[in-house]
Amino acid sequence: EGNTHFKEGRYPDAVKCYDEAQKRNPNDHTVYSNRAAALLRLMAYEDVIRDCDKCLAIKPDFVKAITRKAHAYFWTKQYNKALAQYEEAIKVDATFQEAIEGKHKTMMKIQENATGEGDEEAAQRAMQDPEIQQILGDSYMQLVLSEMQKDPKKINDYMRDPGISAKLNKLIMAGILRVGNGPQPGQGGRR
Repeated sequence: EGNTHFKEGRYPDAVKCYDEAQKRNPNDHTVYSNRAAALLRLMAYEDVIRDCDKCLAIKPDFVKAITRKAHAYFWTKQYNKALAQYEEAIKVDATFQEAIEGKHKTMMKIQENATGEGDEEAAQRAMQDPEIQQILGDSYMQLVLSEMQKDPKKINDYMRDPGISAKLNKLIMAGILRVGNGPQPGQGGRR
């Protein structure tokens, strides 16, 4: 019944049906994934992530749930998390077109952010991520970022160190660190 409501675009009704199905069979991973699909259409992204996590706790390799979780991260502009989920989905099923296309769209958004064409909102949201906070709170990384601000060419030296490179790439993917000629977050600049 929930699937019928979903196909006919009645997403709130679909969610209600999936709620009932989940109460009757809490170990059916597809119910959580289907409810996540309906919630995605309703733009209830935090609920999508929660349902996908429940689905994946039951069936860790369920590619539709991994991809739906990635979509929720994408639409909340958490591109680094979206990319990780799309890559996970592709590991599970290298032919799953929805994940392949999602990864491509996410890479495009990350590139926009890295060159200064992205939006400030994504960078602000990334600042709430504990992993990003940890990187930015690291005193050595603060030194690295300070030196790169003084001499942008230093990034080439730092990218040779695998540990620092991984952290810098996280900051780039999150839209915190931009490379190229675009304005840096918080600096404004002409467009």
